[in-house]
Amino acid sequence: MPCMKMRSSVPALLLLLAPACEKKDVPAVTSDPPARPPASASVTATAALAPSAPVPTALPEVPTPQACKVMDQKVWGKGVNALAGLTVRELADGREAIGLAFGSTPKVLVVDRKGKSKIYPVAIKAATPLATPPKPAEAAREIMRVTPRVVNGQVAEADVDFRDVYKDGRRHVGCGNADHEWITFEGRTLVDKGHKVPLKPDASLFKAGKYRELRDCRTIVDGPKATDAWLVGSLLVASQAADGVTSYKSELIVSEADDKNEHVVHTTELKAPAKGDISVVGYEVPVAQHLGDEHLLAVRQGSRLLVGLLDLDKKLKGSFKSYDGYPALVDIGSDGPDLVLSTSVPKGKGMFGLRQMRLDHDRPEFPSAMRELRLDEDVDENESDAEFVRGANGQRWYSFIDGDRGKGTLMIVPVNSKLVPAGKPYAVTEGAERAREGRLVALRDGGLVVVYTRSVDGGGEELVTEDLDCEVVK
Repeated sequence: MPCMKMRSSVPALLLLLAPACEKKDVPAVTSDPPARPPASASVTATAALAPSAPVPTALPEVPTPQACKVMDQKVWGKGVNALAGLTVRELADGREAIGLAFGSTPKVLVVDRKGKSKIYPVAIKAATPLATPPKPAEAAREIMRVTPRVVNGQVAEADVDFRDVYKDGRRHVGCGNADHEWITFEGRTLVDKGHKVPLKPDASLFKAGKYRELRDCRTIVDGPKATDAWLVGSLLVASQAADGVTSYKSELIVSEADDKNEHVVHTTELKAPAKGDISVVGYEVPVAQHLGDEHLLAVRQGSRLLVGLLDLDKKLKGSFKSYDGYPALVDIGSDGPDLVLSTSVPKGKGMFGLRQMRLDHDRPEFPSAMRELRLDEDVDENESDAEFVRGANGQRWYSFIDGDRGKGTLMIVPVNSKLVPAGKPYAVTEGAERAREGRLVALRDGGLVVVYTRSVDGGGEELVTEDLDCEVVK
């Protein structure tokens, strides 16, 4: 029998009396004490005169109220690409689109405001590099990000950032529209498998003493049109002096489509150690949020997180603010007039702790340090990959991975305006389920849809959606 959908407007007592829709087993309720055995004719006189022991009455077991109830769940298939992850973007019609990949095939999952979900293939023009992956014996394809733009009919348009790493040292890096790469690199790389470059590289790779390689790139999408996108890239730049000494640096660039108006917004000089080759430290996993006439840009660079503002021309305003601590993935969520930036940093062997900052949407000022974000009562908590969302009814929620990063328990917890837990957490996954990543979608009626990837008993990553009815349970 299918479960009836109920939302948070239903009184809590009725929720407890409603048919169970939770994934967790609810203990059976015992309402009557066990019956006494009938008297036997063979009972001795001594036994008959002995006072009977009081029979305990079993009290009814009341199930512990859960913060969320599962209204519907769907498993979309296995083979989710962990590197591509889940990239969420709101479409012009209010639906939420999540870009992902099954293996090397990009897909877009769309969730409407009533909680219904559907997967669309990404339109890819034939004979383009994205449509013609290399043979597995020659190279490995890495899908770095799939960013949805629009859904037309039965297909989605998206920007796909990918990298083909050949066994003979060549690379093809492309970012931008699925049908047309806006920035790209094709050729042999100076960098070895250990992410190092030699002090005396092959001179044949240099043109007029210069070398420029696009190592990484991500597309940022602001609207449904192809021209609404721009790109963030990480370059390895090398120069050979007359004495044969080669100097290296990493550059963070911001570019409009088709290499127009490219700007270098940050540079890191790569210094050679006393002995050996030079480690390449680039710029990784950038995220951005549109702020009217500005963009908030956050990018990881080695052991630090760089956060800065770009103007209308995508040029850096002032300088980046740097936060140390080897940050992991970054999430930027909206909380009314504010932005909430969240990340996680290592705090011991295999352990992570959450950090956050709140920024004014109109006049963002970066704090001197990020604040600790504690979403678990356990003092020795291991928490990572938090995502903030504010529901249609104003309630704020966080999702995060509890336990080992990439293979822990996906949790959801309500928080207040100070980002402090305001009620009991809810475990989305349990038992043999190991969650890698989760995303929350707020529905118009106050409900939530959680989109996540998990593995069960060591199996491949699978994509799951759950329509949840959540409320704050003290």
